[in-house]
Amino acid sequence: RHPSVVRPPCYNTLPLTVTQVAPDVGDPIRFIGVPTGEGTARALRLRVRGCHSVTATASLAGDPAFSLLATTLTSPEPDGFETHDLLIWVLFAAGAVGSNPTGTLTVTEPDTNTNIVIQIESTVIAKPTVAASLVLDRSGSMDLASGVGTLTRMDVLKSAAPLFVQLLDPSDGIGVVRFDTDAVEAEAVQVAGSEIGGVGRSDALSAINLHTTNQLGMTAIGDGIEAAANQLALATTFTSKATVVFTDGHETEPKYISDVTDLVTSTVFAIGLGTADQLNPVALDDIVNDTGGYLLLTGNPGNDDLLLLQKYFAQVIAGVSNNQIVVDPDGFVPVGGSVDVPFDLNKGDTRCDAILLSRAADAINAVLIAPDGTQLDAANGVTYSRTANHQVLRLALPSPNISSTGGRWFVRLRVDRRGLTKHLNRLKKMEDTATIDSIGQHGLPFTVTVQARTNVHLDVATHQSSRLPGGNATIRSTLTDFGIPLTSAASVVANVRQPNGATSTIALTETDSGTYEAAVPTLVAGVYRVLVRASGTTLHGEPFRREQVRTLAVWNAGDDQPPSTGTGTPSDWCDLLKCLVGSGALDELAKRSGIDLAAVEKCLRSSCADRR
Repeated sequence: RHPSVVRPPCYNTLPLTVTQVAPDVGDPIRFIGVPTGEGTARALRLRVRGCHSVTATASLAGDPAFSLLATTLTSPEPDGFETHDLLIWVLFAAGAVGSNPTGTLTVTEPDTNTNIVIQIESTVIAKPTVAASLVLDRSGSMDLASGVGTLTRMDVLKSAAPLFVQLLDPSDGIGVVRFDTDAVEAEAVQVAGSEIGGVGRSDALSAINLHTTNQLGMTAIGDGIEAAANQLALATTFTSKATVVFTDGHETEPKYISDVTDLVTSTVFAIGLGTADQLNPVALDDIVNDTGGYLLLTGNPGNDDLLLLQKYFAQVIAGVSNNQIVVDPDGFVPVGGSVDVPFDLNKGDTRCDAILLSRAADAINAVLIAPDGTQLDAANGVTYSRTANHQVLRLALPSPNISSTGGRWFVRLRVDRRGLTKHLNRLKKMEDTATIDSIGQHGLPFTVTVQARTNVHLDVATHQSSRLPGGNATIRSTLTDFGIPLTSAASVVANVRQPNGATSTIALTETDSGTYEAAVPTLVAGVYRVLVRASGTTLHGEPFRREQVRTLAVWNAGDDQPPSTGTGTPSDWCDLLKCLVGSGALDELAKRSGIDLAAVEKCLRSSCADRR
C-alpha cells in the first residue's frame, strides 16, 4: 500500500503543531523521594505534528541541582505529514537530606509560537539502607582441600568473606547464619557502624572468624535460608534486605531450598566453591534468579580460588549497595618500584572504593592520585581498612582536597619493605620456594577493584533456556546515565572463559535503546565465567568504563527437578529402607534373589547414621 494512504502528503494548508503530552498541562515536573547523592532524570514530552521539523530551545531557572541534557533540540525531519515526540530531559542531582530544591523550565519554539513554562519540584531523602544476612556453610566437606595451597575450603571462606563486611556502608545492617544439618543464628542483624570499630561490623567479623566445620554436618541450604529470612524479618528499620549464601556442596538434607522459597522476601545472592556437578545448584540458581540476584561459581579448584572468591564477595556487595565496578585489573608490583592503576571517575560520582586484593596485601602500600595530581591517603580524606589479604581505600566525593572529581585517577601501589620481609618469612616457613622465586622475578601479585557510587549504571542479566550441555545462554546488559539509556556512545563486550580454560570475546549488539545482547554457546559441561565490559561516554561527554562478572552453570543434571521434602528426602528413604529390612518384609524376596540382608543392614547403618 502506498505510504500516502496511512501518512498524508504535505500541503501548505496542513497545520504545524507542538503540544505538551507529559506531564499534563498545569502539572509540575516532580523529583520526589530521590536519595541523597544520587542523580535521576525526568522528561518534558512534546508532540510535533506537521510537514517539517522544529527546533525547541530550553532554559532553566532556580536551584543549580537541576540541569538540562541539551538546551536545543530538533525533531526528526518528517516524511510527509506525521507525528514525532521530542524529549527535553531535566537532570537532578540530589543534595542534602530534607532539602526541597525547586526550579522552572521554559521551552520555546518560534515556528508555532510555542512558549511552555513548567515548575520543577523535588524532595531529597536519606540514602536507602540494606540489611544483609551472610549464610555460611559449615558442613563436613568444608574441611576438604580447597586447591589454594594448603588451605581448606573453610580457610578460604574465612579469608574471603570479611571483605563483604568491610565494604558495607556504616548505616547498613549485617547478620550471620551458620548451617550444616541445621542452621543457627551466629549474629543477629545490627547496624554495621563506622568502617573502623563499628560494633555490628566487628561482631560480624568475629562471627566469621569463629566459624568452624561440623565434621558430621550435612548440607541443608534451605535451613540456612530460612534462618536468614527469620532474622531479616526482625530488621524492620532498613530499606531493603539481601541474603548472601556461601556453600561448597549440593543439598543433602532437609530443609531444602524448594521447601522455603515462600519465606524469602529479600534479594538472594549465592557464591559456590566448586563445579556445577559438585554443587548441583538447580534450586540455588532458581531462587537467585527469581529474587533479582545471581549465582557465582568458582568452577574447578585452582590456586586462584581465594582471589576469585574475594572478587565475588566484592561484586555482591556492589550489587547489594547499588555501587558500580569501574575496573578490575590484575598485575604485579615490582620490588623497589611502583605501579599506577588508572581509572576514570565522573564529576557526579559521590564515592570511590579502591579495593586491593593480594595474599601479600600487608606488604603493599596503596594511595589514590586525583586528576590534579594530589595524593590522597589517610591524612587527607581516605578511610583505610586492611587485612593480610585485602585493603579498602574509601573516599567520599567531592573531596575538599582536590579541584575536580571527574577525570583520570590512579591507584598507586608500592612494596612496603618491612611488610615484604614479614611476608617472605611466612613463605619460608611454609617452604613455598615457588612463590618466593616468583616475587623475585615479577614482584607481588595484586588485583585492584575500583567501585564508584555513580549515575552511570551497567546492569547484567543472564538467561539459560536449558542448563544441559549443547545449548546457548543469553547475556543482556543495560546501560543508563541518570536513568536515561546510553545508546551509540557505548561499546559492550563479553569475555568468556570456558570450562577448559579457553577464552573468547563476544560483542554485544544493541537491540533496544541502551540494551545490548549476545548469545554465549554452552556446548560442554562446566562453569562459564563471563566478564561483561562496557565503555563509552556519559551524557555529559565524560569517558566511563564498567564491569561485571556472571557465571553460567552447565551440567548433565542441570534440568532435573530440585530436591524437596515432598518428593522424598534422603532421611525418608533411610527410614523406609530400615523399616523394610528390620520388619522381615523382604526376607522371602531376599532369599529367592540371593541378597544378603545382613550386609544391606550394615550398609544402611553406615550411610544413614548422620541423617536425621
